[in-house]
Amino acid sequence: MKGILPTPDWHIVYRDGEVWYYCNEEIVFNSHEGSPIVIPPRFLHNGGSIPWIFTKGLKKNGQMLSAYALHDYTYRKDFPHKITRKHADRLLYEYGGYLKYPKCKLRAVYAGVTIGGWRSWKKYNASFHALNMFQPCK
Repeated sequence: MKGILPTPDWHIVYRDGEVWYYCNEEIVFNSHEGSPIVIPPRFLHNGGSIPWIFTKGLKKNGQMLSAYALHDYTYRKDFPHKITRKHADRLLYEYGGYLKYPKCKLRAVYAGVTIGGWRSWKKYNASFHALNMFQPCK
C-alpha cells in the first residue's frame, strides 16, 4: 500500500466500551522528509481522541482515519524516528490536508491535539497495543 494518501480497509474492535480501528496490512506514508513512515499491520488506534470541545459535531469517519493512525503511531515511545510532539501534531494537520479534510474542521482537530495531546504524549504506550493481544469482535 504505497502512496502519500493510503486508504486502507479499516476494521473495528470494541474494547472496554471504546471503539478501536485497525488494518490488516501495513500502511505506508511517503514522507517529504525522506524515509517513509510505516505503520505495522494490526496497529490499534482510537480514531482521534481529541477533547470534545474541539470536535463537537465532527464525525469519526474513513476520511481522517489514516491521518489519525499516523498521529497515534508517531506518539508511541517506540516510534522508530526521532520526532517532537509538535512535529507529530503537525503531521496530522498536513496529512489531513492531503486527504482534503475541510480546513475549518482540520483546524479544530489540530487545536485539540496541540492543546489536549500532552497527556497522551506523556503516557502513550499504556493504552495502544498490537491487535494480536485481543480478539476482534465478529
